[in-house]
Amino acid sequence: MSTQIDAQSYECTIFVNNSNDVHFAYTLQNGGIKYARWNGVSITTATVHAPEAFQSGRVLGLVVDGGGIVHLSYVRSGSGLIYGVGNGVSWSTSTVEALADFDGGSLALDSSGRPHISYSIDFPEVLRHARWTGVSWSTETVDTGTVGRFSSMEIDGANNIHISYYARAVGDLEYAIPGKEFLTLIGTVLNISEAMV
Repeated sequence: MSTQIDAQSYECTIFVNNSNDVHFAYTLQNGGIKYARWNGVSITTATVHAPEAFQSGRVLGLVVDGGGIVHLSYVRSGSGLIYGVGNGVSWSTSTVEALADFDGGSLALDSSGRPHISYSIDFPEVLRHARWTGVSWSTETVDTGTVGRFSSMEIDGANNIHISYYARAVGDLEYAIPGKEFLTLIGTVLNISEAMV
């Protein structure tokens, strides 16, 4: 059995909260960014970022905190990397990093409920980490050298940031704790570009 969430949409990310509500953030084919929630009976949807002429969009991450607040990160061509927060109906957005080409990413909350985003910049291709300080966004470069695509991030109980990502130049899957250490998990035996075909 399947249920249609929305029409003319793709690139969806999903989050299930403790109440077993299922939350979705996704991109419309016209470039808009939307949010949906399935409560087991019905689906409600809301527009996070309306379509704009000559701009495309892509959702990177989605988290719903213990208070039911929805956090998401997404990319808009011509605008940059954007963070959105809301109650599922109304939204507040802020630009994390502007005017660059971004690829892939992940979103997580620390123990204070503040968002962190991992992502890569395409030119030059580097892995970046952004965090909300409570006042503004602070960004840092985690790794350089044609790296950073397909990143996934988690935050442990001590608020250490853990990021796995693809190092395209050498074909490695790598792991980093920003400011602490790097580790190659899988060598060139794994070619992610081939594995994803």
